[in-house]
Amino acid sequence: MNIQNLRISLFILISTTLYTTGGFATPATELLYLDVSVNKRAIPDLIPVKKEGNTFWLSEEESQSLNLNTETLPKQDGWIKLTPQPGLTFNYDPLTQSLSITAESNLLTGHQNKSSAEQGFLLKEDQIAPAIKGGVINYDLFASQDKYTDSASAYTELRVFGYGQGNFSSSFNTRISRTNDITDNNFTRLMTSWTYSNVDSLNVLTLGDSITGGQSGTNRVRFGGIRFSHNYTVQPNFNTASQPIYSSTAVLPSTVDLYIEGMKNSTQRVEPGQFTLNTAPYFSGAGNAQLVITDINGQQQKIDLSLYNTNQLLSPGLYTWDISTGWLRDGYSDRSFSYDPRLMVVGDGRYGLNNKITLAAHSEINSALQNTRAGYHWLISPHLGVFRTDAALSHYRNNNGSQWGTGWQWNNPQFNISADHQQFSGNYADMSVMAGNTLPKTSDSVFISQAFDNIGTLGSGWVTRQYPSAKVQYANISWTRTWDNSFTLSVNATKELANQNDHALYLMLNIPLSSEHYVSLQTSYEDQRVNQQIQYQKSLVPDKTGWGWGLSSLTGHNNSLHADISRRNEINEWQLGYNRNNSQDSWFAGSNGAIGLLDGQFYFMRTLGNAFAIADTSGIPEIPVYLQNVEVGKTDENGFLLLNDLYGYEPQKIRINALSLPADYRIRDTEKNVILRDGSGTRVTFNVYQTRALLLKLTQKGGQPIPFAATVTTENNTQKTIVGYDSRIYLESWAPGETINVTWPEGQCHIQIPDIKQSTAAFTEENAICL
Repeated sequence: MNIQNLRISLFILISTTLYTTGGFATPATELLYLDVSVNKRAIPDLIPVKKEGNTFWLSEEESQSLNLNTETLPKQDGWIKLTPQPGLTFNYDPLTQSLSITAESNLLTGHQNKSSAEQGFLLKEDQIAPAIKGGVINYDLFASQDKYTDSASAYTELRVFGYGQGNFSSSFNTRISRTNDITDNNFTRLMTSWTYSNVDSLNVLTLGDSITGGQSGTNRVRFGGIRFSHNYTVQPNFNTASQPIYSSTAVLPSTVDLYIEGMKNSTQRVEPGQFTLNTAPYFSGAGNAQLVITDINGQQQKIDLSLYNTNQLLSPGLYTWDISTGWLRDGYSDRSFSYDPRLMVVGDGRYGLNNKITLAAHSEINSALQNTRAGYHWLISPHLGVFRTDAALSHYRNNNGSQWGTGWQWNNPQFNISADHQQFSGNYADMSVMAGNTLPKTSDSVFISQAFDNIGTLGSGWVTRQYPSAKVQYANISWTRTWDNSFTLSVNATKELANQNDHALYLMLNIPLSSEHYVSLQTSYEDQRVNQQIQYQKSLVPDKTGWGWGLSSLTGHNNSLHADISRRNEINEWQLGYNRNNSQDSWFAGSNGAIGLLDGQFYFMRTLGNAFAIADTSGIPEIPVYLQNVEVGKTDENGFLLLNDLYGYEPQKIRINALSLPADYRIRDTEKNVILRDGSGTRVTFNVYQTRALLLKLTQKGGQPIPFAATVTTENNTQKTIVGYDSRIYLESWAPGETINVTWPEGQCHIQIPDIKQSTAAFTEENAICL
């Protein structure tokens, strides 16, 4: 081999060695699955990372979970290159297979929405308790008699629920009166409708009689037809006025504590990245809040905020709408089936445009009337309150008209002020005019009140309305103070400014003697006449059975005497009373309640409210039942208790007192939470049962005892226990002839439970041979 060939061979050998050892090599690419953290926040899942030497690449898709701003980082084929730059560093640990990224706040993104408890929650349709089938007639009866007239009236309402979707309701009013042997009878149908609601879609459908939708500045009317709406009445626990109150970027994992008016409202955990805190304070109007942000190193940041809460605004993006179509009701309460023959359509809507502005629109149309309205509510600032303005145009019976209005309101827990103006021009009309209403030409009002710690609450108001033929203008001033939760003194003065002789002054002192008894003294000056009244009242406790009564005497220009006694029991409420006015005597009596067939059971009950539940203790009587931790009664001889007048679409906690059960009774659940639909009810079943305990003493065929702790199983594996001391086993559920298997390390045997006579004892003892 010559020298030239030797040099070439050595060059090839050295080059190959350098290449294989990486001297001139392109770094190999590795796909790793690493534990990644950003500013000490660990990402829950392993993140795929490509490693090329000391260079790391993140998947674009996976990088979104890191809350990192990657716009300035190089990208290639769906991967992002981690490049150190100002505000961004990273460290790879091959031993723990982890990648730690540190980023400053300007490189953090993400959007965390945090809500306080006051924002509430949205129900789901599958959370609503199934409705039982039934029908109820609510009644309210009243009768009176004096020297000249005998009269009686009855308000009744028929409700049917649980049969298919929705609920049916129809109400009636019956009046009978007799004066000087002349009898007048009247029977009127009031409202008849079928209503269906869905909490998922927030939609409510009503067929039949209803009332049109509306808002401030509009007049609602009764009609018969179809009403279809989208609103939050089926979600009472969701606050539609919740607003974002603070947005920032957390560099480290942190805790955000919200204090409202000095009281802790909520605690939220935020991860590194951008976050927004939403809340709807419990107070109405203006108030103060404080945020305390604490990171994992213990460093705190305190931020003072001013808030304003009002139901006049909708949260950004929320909306409501209402469409009513049908025929205007004519002569409600006087005629049963009288409707305007012209078909009408009424539409209403609201939309939360942003944190401060809610838009509103309203329209009314039929063959004789066209009315269109638009407006908005604007939260100027928490210190300046809410401003409202709206305008409308109408065309009625070939005449045009317009209306505009504006208003302003601001309040906090101590102070309230509001002002409102409405201006009507031309021949402005809406549906209420077709129903017989008279609109004013102008309407103005101002109200102001201030609560002081030591002198009570002062209030004043001014109202004026200009009608085509008259002007009504009133001014009012009032003062109220309560001393140490004892007696209350009130003064109220009212004057019609257009009439020098029309003014009134009232002075009232209320003295509570207990939670149910009180005495009131009142002096009034009205129409240039003075009257004094003294009253003693024993009131009924809400939702409790008991007695109530009242006595009052009025002296002065008019002398009168009043006395009544009332009784509330489990099935109804009644009242008897006597009046004497200027030597004329009269008597009255009233009763209200309900009769119903609920889930096959007949009930006499107090007036059925919006929703109800039947507590069922499996036939066991005299078990105390609690609603929201307050005892409301005991189950009857059939093990039932009707819980009346509950709230629809709100969680109701119902429980029973298991401590009152005898020792041989068992129950799986003592507390249940149910959510009811408005207008219906459900059965809440507590599986209470009495055990038939059996204590068997076993011996083997040869007389030997069964070993302690031997395993005992029933034939159908419903029970599993062990042998106790003295070869005894304890069974709570058993049947004669049932096979019991007993096993232990050295053997096994089985027995058949013998026929045992029924006994009322807590348990039965028997001997048995295990074969």
